[in-house]
Amino acid sequence: MAPEVIRGYVNPTKKARNRCCVPWWASSTAPAPASTSRPAAAPCGASGGGGSAYGPACDCWSCGVILYLLLSGGEPPFSDPSQPRLLRTIVAGKFSFDGPVWKKVSKEAKDLICRLLVVDPDKRWDCRRALGHPWMRGAGGSSRAAGSRVGDGGGKAPMPGTGSPAAG
Repeated sequence: MAPEVIRGYVNPTKKARNRCCVPWWASSTAPAPASTSRPAAAPCGASGGGGSAYGPACDCWSCGVILYLLLSGGEPPFSDPSQPRLLRTIVAGKFSFDGPVWKKVSKEAKDLICRLLVVDPDKRWDCRRALGHPWMRGAGGSSRAAGSRVGDGGGKAPMPGTGSPAAG
């Protein structure tokens, strides 16, 4: 979840000093919604999208998380066994590029992740800016295959068991 979504789900019956980033549906005093897979949007004001916590900026946050997962080999940018601590970490935007896998990832890719995982949705890059980023355009990235750009079909992996590039 994007930080603004987490903040939007803080139990509105608690006092401001207790706003510990726990979604209202996870508190022991609030009734759980029928489905917690995607609760109804809560008022948030942070996204500017009609008072809803959900908006295009949340999608860009999600793209940053997915990009991090893909480039790290499956390690999430935010992790903690305690849900309240995990949510606080997300709201604080605390993530790092520690670990040996990140030594092989280009500075451009890390830069794009940093621009998508910005806590303030008004400062977070939108899709248009992300698509124009040099890493997305294949410019200057030393770890990208020559001529490989998003959507051009370059850099195709071999089909499993064939040793030849994927067809079509």
